[in-house]
Amino acid sequence: MDARDLQFLDSTFSMVTSFFTLMYIDGPDHEKVFSQVFRVLVPGGRFFIWDAALPLPLDREKDLAVFPLLVRLPDEEISTGYGTHWPERIQDLVYYLALADKAGFTVTEQRESDRVFVLKLQRP
Repeated sequence: MDARDLQFLDSTFSMVTSFFTLMYIDGPDHEKVFSQVFRVLVPGGRFFIWDAALPLPLDREKDLAVFPLLVRLPDEEISTGYGTHWPERIQDLVYYLALADKAGFTVTEQRESDRVFVLKLQRP
């Protein structure tokens, strides 16, 4: 389903997650995604985001950004990576915090390490 136009009733879900998804959605559409997620969450519902902080490229000749990711589970580690085109503007934690604020979310947790961030939001 298109995250910019979620075909669910208002206040349907108590939790929405986004695991390395926003980096594949065009920047101008992020505001729509945040407002749609806010709409489909129940009051008190949560929006958890794990994603890559995307800076502007140092070399405009390179059109892809690739981010390695190590996921530590209780009994194993998974090594993977994600790649996408460089954004038109910086898409970092500060950028996503501003989108969350504009949509009406309350931030309950934020952390960033090695260009990967976790953002936990709540609909009041």
